[in-house]
Amino acid sequence: MSHDLLKDESLTELEIRSAFIKTFREVGRERHRFEVFSDVVTLFAIEWRNAYKAFADKIPVLLDDKKEQEYISIIKKYKKEDHPKFALLFRLLVDLHSSGRPKDHLGDIYMSLDFGDSSKGQFFTPSHVSDLMARLSMSGFEEVIKSKGFITLGDPACGAGSTFLAVVSMLMQQGYDPRRHLWIEGTDIDRVAALMCYTQLAMWGVPAMIYVGNSLSQEIREVWPTPTHMFEGWDLRLENRQKIASTQKLAETSPAPASVRAEQLDFSF
Repeated sequence: MSHDLLKDESLTELEIRSAFIKTFREVGRERHRFEVFSDVVTLFAIEWRNAYKAFADKIPVLLDDKKEQEYISIIKKYKKEDHPKFALLFRLLVDLHSSGRPKDHLGDIYMSLDFGDSSKGQFFTPSHVSDLMARLSMSGFEEVIKSKGFITLGDPACGAGSTFLAVVSMLMQQGYDPRRHLWIEGTDIDRVAALMCYTQLAMWGVPAMIYVGNSLSQEIREVWPTPTHMFEGWDLRLENRQKIASTQKLAETSPAPASVRAEQLDFSF
């Protein structure tokens, strides 16, 4: 598919996904397909991580030389004629996400490439199942948003983020902005899955912290904050909410002040 054809807004989701898969099969033909897929996903994630570079002078902690070096080392593995195809794949993924509501496109592509076999043991939840799970588990979220400003979601085995994206879709359908009304924390032991989740949440502007690690042993190997989390002050928002929750809990469990207790006593004789 040419760059000119990508400008055709009449392309369907299926056509864009087919173009993505076709282009993917042309990249690094001499390499195992799963290795290439892993490299593509890693490049996507680092591209989003690189969005911080423009703010590095103001927030130096955002710089991550190890990821910069990883990006370069991945690119060097491939022939020069493959390099433009990586950019095309990124553009196709952006177009794919722009073609409809939030859903796990990378998970769908992963499964269509037959990576989800029993030998790898990695299967991603179909979008229609995630939509049902979101509807069943998110009843009453409007009240939480009204009282606390936003909802938080966590998943110790987040995979590519299908369930998260179903919630994002549901919020948007109800008129809520996920940038302001949702914060996500996800962990997965598989790095490729975690970076698939990170990339897709970053593309939809969702504030999130995605961890590569083992939730059971609480081992964290990598931390991937989305650009929206960093740029829109979510560390401070979460800290303020925790302070409010702690204050409320203290008020509920602590004995009343002496002045209040005295008013409640009966001094009649």
